[in-house]
Amino acid sequence: MDNIVGKVFKIFIAVCIFFTASVRSLEVDVISSVLEDERVLELLSKEFHMEAGREMAARFQGRQEPQRSFKVGNCYRTCRLGRPPRICHYQFLLDSYVTMGDACGNCPTNRTACFDPQCITGDGYEKTVLTVNRKIPGPAIHVCRNDIIVVDVQNKMADRSSSIHWHGVLQKDTPHSDGVAQVTQCAIPPGTTFRYVFQATLAGTHFWHSHDGLQKMDGLVGNMVVRAPSEEDPNAGLSDTDFKEHVMLITDWLHDLTDARFPGVRRRLPPEQQRPDSLLFNGLGRYTDPASGMSTGTPLWTATVFVGVKHKFRVVNGGCLTCPISLTIERHRFRIVASDLHNVEPVTVDSIVILAGERYDFVPIPPDNVSDGDSFWIHAVVTQQCATTNNPPSQVAVLHYVTVDSFSSLTEEKEPITAVPPMGFMPANGVSLNSLGGVCRPNRTEICSSSLRFKPSAVGPKLPNYTLPPRQKPFRFVVPFGFHVFTNDELFRSGKHYRYFRPGIPLSSTINNMSMMLPSSPPLSQLDDIPDDEFCYPRHGRPHPLSRGGGGMTFKECFHVVNVPLNAVAEALIITDEPPLPIGHPFHLHGYDFQVLLQGLLGNNSAADIKKSFFEGTLQKRPDSPFPPLRDTVVLPPAGYAVIRFRADNPGFWLLHCHFAFHLASGMALVIQVGEKRDFVPPPPGFPPCGNYIPMLV
Repeated sequence: MDNIVGKVFKIFIAVCIFFTASVRSLEVDVISSVLEDERVLELLSKEFHMEAGREMAARFQGRQEPQRSFKVGNCYRTCRLGRPPRICHYQFLLDSYVTMGDACGNCPTNRTACFDPQCITGDGYEKTVLTVNRKIPGPAIHVCRNDIIVVDVQNKMADRSSSIHWHGVLQKDTPHSDGVAQVTQCAIPPGTTFRYVFQATLAGTHFWHSHDGLQKMDGLVGNMVVRAPSEEDPNAGLSDTDFKEHVMLITDWLHDLTDARFPGVRRRLPPEQQRPDSLLFNGLGRYTDPASGMSTGTPLWTATVFVGVKHKFRVVNGGCLTCPISLTIERHRFRIVASDLHNVEPVTVDSIVILAGERYDFVPIPPDNVSDGDSFWIHAVVTQQCATTNNPPSQVAVLHYVTVDSFSSLTEEKEPITAVPPMGFMPANGVSLNSLGGVCRPNRTEICSSSLRFKPSAVGPKLPNYTLPPRQKPFRFVVPFGFHVFTNDELFRSGKHYRYFRPGIPLSSTINNMSMMLPSSPPLSQLDDIPDDEFCYPRHGRPHPLSRGGGGMTFKECFHVVNVPLNAVAEALIITDEPPLPIGHPFHLHGYDFQVLLQGLLGNNSAADIKKSFFEGTLQKRPDSPFPPLRDTVVLPPAGYAVIRFRADNPGFWLLHCHFAFHLASGMALVIQVGEKRDFVPPPPGFPPCGNYIPMLV
């Protein structure tokens, strides 16, 4: 069956490539561009009417009767059980651009000019940015589960390559569309176009972003939501609406290009230079100069809601820096209904602490006396180790209430008149979700994300089986992460040219003292082209060091790969290396959802003690939740650890990495190889290669 699916996707991709020149696209708002060419539709219909195509469609839909056709376009819609999936085509044009540029006219003096075509305001500070279709965030993708997404990425940036990752998409059968430069594909060079094709098999809140260098921080990021029929959502009764306008992408924001702060300057900026200058809600915000007190006055993001209606919101931390973000809404509480992509038993909290790569779905709980015309502040502020000043970087947005009658005559939402506390609207003794305290026992004021309870659906796609037969052990490995501190002699006088970044002192990020360097060719399509000396360890032979606890390695820059047997139940202990640092880390695994079994603090234990307990299986015997939540991003508390479990049923090369941009760029990553070359989906026809060019000298 898997071979049939792979062949059908090959046919589909080949047809798409063959007819690229004849495809016309129509962009509707920022929702979707749809394939309109009748020849494409006719050929696609013929291919998907093949028996294999019918079997594939039935498999993805979880239906008894095979689905006999795919429709095209109009992808943002109410998702209905049993309706055919659609083909959703998007055009992404990557470009270097500027905020508050010529397109903005006399914004913000003339507020209307701030929304003119191709005007990007950001927080009102003029700076160079990277954009998709000259928007920040870029075009939003809203589809139904099982739709096929086609994205043509044209790179018009003159000075840099790129790639786009679809955060949360498992990419089963389409691993070459995962979008990790030099792992699943070659980076997209300037002047070229790369087509991504994949099926939206999991419903929930995703997002997309560049996965090349530091580009996400400068604007290459956008929303992506895959909806499912209400019958597949066990929390559907807790909300009345799920509008695309209520997706909230929070990003941290620098007033330089991020490249200017990597590795970092020593004299011009303080050690805090890798903290944000500001935050944005869906690309909008307002900056107040801390010295002069002057505000840019640019527009704020506004969410309009109806009085008496329960609205589902989706929040995404699309940020890049180490600062956790605390989200509160004035006089409101949050009813949490999903984490990352999956439903949870609802919990009610007063604030959400969210780190880079995480997503939560929630329903705002308003005060009893809310009425037409009321407005409330939505507030985001950096917290934990970043909240060391009286006015830490923050941003506000507006939640505005209307009725059906007043909405029809609404011209401009009013801003609240209440003062904004520097640290937001967290009440005394309020409850915080994901507080990074690492104490996950239930109490009144802290709820760790690992203690959320997964809430399955009786309808929809089947989940992997995470249980093992009696006496069979899981494949266990550790991910000890940390930093290598350079001396000046080592960094500058050793004859080496080590990569580093400088949050006060020169560092390299590591896993097991190995700093990840991308290979010269992507292993998914060109494994045999990668020289042996680029790998951290021998590819074959002795057991992998991480499956024996790690440690004892001399610092090295190399391509870090750990092999996990296909279809094994794998358990990973992600743990801060000693000496631990007081920073939480969000780790994201590509290609998989995983159970978050527990989070914890080292406390009086050594890392060696925790590792021993993990390999014996005693550490994870008592998970934080009786029904562990399913996630693709897990937060490690400061000086702490987490244990995750996944079924290795998706062959390929999958990146596991810290989602902080400077940590990833300086090596805090490894690649999990699931299966062997014979198990991998072969590259699509015409898939572009790349690699070293070192001809023999005559």
